[in-house]
Amino acid sequence: MGVHNENKSTARKAITSLINLLKAESDIIGKDNPIPSSKIDELIKTVNELHRELNVYSYLETNPEEMTMPEEQEAIVIPAPPAYIPAVQFEKIPVEIPLIKEPQPSKEIPTIFPGKNYPDIKSFIGFNEKLMFLRLFDSKIDDYEKALAQINSCSTREEANTIIDVLSSIHQWKNDSEPVQIFLSTVKRRFS
Repeated sequence: MGVHNENKSTARKAITSLINLLKAESDIIGKDNPIPSSKIDELIKTVNELHRELNVYSYLETNPEEMTMPEEQEAIVIPAPPAYIPAVQFEKIPVEIPLIKEPQPSKEIPTIFPGKNYPDIKSFIGFNEKLMFLRLFDSKIDDYEKALAQINSCSTREEANTIIDVLSSIHQWKNDSEPVQIFLSTVKRRFS
């Protein structure tokens, strides 16, 4: 029985040594020091050695009658650590793609641009254009809203141009600038 206890003692010392090595490494790493990629392979190798030594010790614990293994005998095959199996297994469900029905041709084709009596110029102004036009009114939303209301109240393009001339002189617009040209074309679309 002496050789058997000696083998267990050797395995126990190896296990203690490996655990102390891993503990020392974990104390160095900590929260503020991430694991360097060069150390990851060493740590994995140490953990695998620890796993092997634990299996040897476990074998010696469960087989006290075997004192030593003769060299002619085949080596003990120690199983590798179990593969990772996720706790939740998902079943693959075939996805059915719905059939898309052909649209039925409508009798009337909707118009994108309304006719002469369209009630509001704001329908021609997108979000980005609104931001650009607000700069023409020195970022004063009240002035901008009043100007659009006055233009909406006009029945002809000539009346709207008169209002635009007044706005241009009040806010000192440069008539050749891009925002002014876009504003004028929007008003023109309103009355076409």
